[in-house]
Amino acid sequence: MAARPLRFLKKNAGPLTVIGGGCSASFFAGMAWAARNQQAEMRRFRAEADRYKLEADRYIARKKQETERYKLEAGRYIARKKQETERYKLEAQTERGLFDAALKQRAGRVAPSPTHQQL
Repeated sequence: MAARPLRFLKKNAGPLTVIGGGCSASFFAGMAWAARNQQAEMRRFRAEADRYKLEADRYIARKKQETERYKLEAGRYIARKKQETERYKLEAQTERGLFDAALKQRAGRVAPSPTHQQL
């Protein structure tokens, strides 16, 4: 029984598919089978590498978005604290001004009022 030509072999045929025909035919059939398996394995490895690359790109994009969000939150926090600080400064200046005005008014009196003596 003569070996079938390589073009008629099944896609996933192993080296034992070709029966008879001498050792050279089975050798070449085995080589073709190994080449197909190697190509399929390389395609699987490339697909897996592409999946990992895509996953890494998504991870990096997500971390960049988180970083931007944290920067915005920090900026808002700093702005809010600056506003609070300015408000506290203004309140302190106002209170200081009222206190100074009360001291001046009190210093301008000749006799202290009776309510202050009770304290």
